[in-house]
Amino acid sequence: MCDDLKNDTISTVWGNVRTSVLNIWFSRKSLISGTSSIHLIHSEDIPNIEIFPNPTSDILNFNTDKIKIISVKFLIKKEVLSNLLYPKIMKFQLAIYLWNLYF
Repeated sequence: MCDDLKNDTISTVWGNVRTSVLNIWFSRKSLISGTSSIHLIHSEDIPNIEIFPNPTSDILNFNTDKIKIISVKFLIKKEVLSNLLYPKIMKFQLAIYLWNLYF
């Protein structure tokens, strides 16, 4: 959620993912007149992905039908590998990079 106050108007943007759909909302309210409006500004399905096993110290499996590229990074955001997903099930050999990786 992000709020911004300019003059007499509060503007707010927030996201909602409770229904497996990403919804982005925008709201504006005048503090003087009390008028307000709420608008759905973007909506899209959240792609399903299975990542297993968790934790792992060897093979990391990805199973998805909508995500096309997977990138694995350390916590410091250093990319350790990146690959196109084809077919929809991809296995990465992580033993040379990490031990006991959690998601």
